[in-house]
This record gives sequence, C-alpha cells and structure tokens, in this order.
Amino acid sequence: MQQGHSLTHLIDALIAKYIAHRYREQDVITFQGKTVEEIEKRFGDSVDDYLGFCAQRGEKPDKPFTGRRMLRLPPELHRRAYLGAQREGKSLNQWISDKLLELA
Repeated sequence: MQQGHSLTHLIDALIAKYIAHRYREQDVITFQGKTVEEIEKRFGDSVDDYLGFCAQRGEKPDKPFTGRRMLRLPPELHRRAYLGAQREGKSLNQWISDKLLELA
C-alpha cells in the first residue's frame, strides 16, 4: 500500500472506467462495470444490442477477424521472403506481418 492506495483500489478504478471494444471500423460497442462479472455481462448485452441494431437497419454486422489467413506465394517469392525474414532475425510470419503493416 502506497500513499493510501492499494493495487485493489487501482484495479477497481480501472475496471470502473469507461471501456470500449471496437467491433467494426465505424461502430463502437461501449460498456462499463465495477466487477469482472459485471463487465462480462454488460459486454454480452452490448454485443446483443449491437446485433439487434444492425438487424433493424438491415445491415450485416462484421465479425471480428481471427488474425489467421492462408497465403499462397509463388516459390521464388516465398524464398525471397524467407531470406528477408532471416536477414532481419524474424520469423517469416512476423516479417510478412510487418511488411503488410508498412503498406496498410
């Protein structure tokens, strides 16, 4: 405990703060709570509300991306990418992710 504050007080303050989860590029789901259980419930309720709102507007809600993507490369490009990753001391996956991030 330091200056009258404990880790519990800090965690409680952080949990009670506004929390937002970006579900779509232009749509944001917001929720808040004071306990982990309350946050989980309110998050679920907010997602349900968002999906209902999309249905009312006739929009198809986006689904969260998994981060997995199968990528087929010509053999020569695969070799060059592998060598580039080796030069930078990265895994091929990390190297490709970094290059895509530079271009996005």
